[in-house]
Amino acid sequence: MWQQLQQPQKGFVARTLGCRKGDYIARLKVEIDSNGNGPVSLVPKALVNAPEHLWLTEISLPDLYTANKHKLGDVLTDAKAKVQGGQKLLYYVWGCLPGVQVPANPQPGTPLLSWPFTGHVALFRPSKVLGPCVEW
Repeated sequence: MWQQLQQPQKGFVARTLGCRKGDYIARLKVEIDSNGNGPVSLVPKALVNAPEHLWLTEISLPDLYTANKHKLGDVLTDAKAKVQGGQKLLYYVWGCLPGVQVPANPQPGTPLLSWPFTGHVALFRPSKVLGPCVEW
C-alpha cells in the first residue's frame, strides 16, 4: 500500500456507504482474507459500543478495487454527524488496515492493536440493497 501511494500516478480508493453495525459485525464473523486469516473471533469493544448506523469507508488500491472488488481496510464513523459552526463533525468509531486496528483516541506511544486480517477482503455488499449480481 505504501509503495503504491508513493507513485505519483497511483493513489487509493475510498468507497463510502451506510451500513448497520449488526450487518458489519456479522460480516466480520465469517470473513476470510486473501492470506487465509479470519474470521474475527473477538469483535473490538469500539464496534460493540458503536451506534447502530455507521458510515463505512472502505480503503483499497485502484487495481485491487477494480479487478477483485476487494479492499485493504475500513474506517467507521457515526452516521449521525452533527453540524457545528457550519462544519460537519464526523465521529470516528474504529478502523483497520492489514494487521492493525486504528483506535478512536490513541495515546502517544501506545502501540496499535493487532488485527487478524493481513491480506485483502471482499467489499462490503449488503445483499438487501443490490443483490448478488446487480452492481456497477
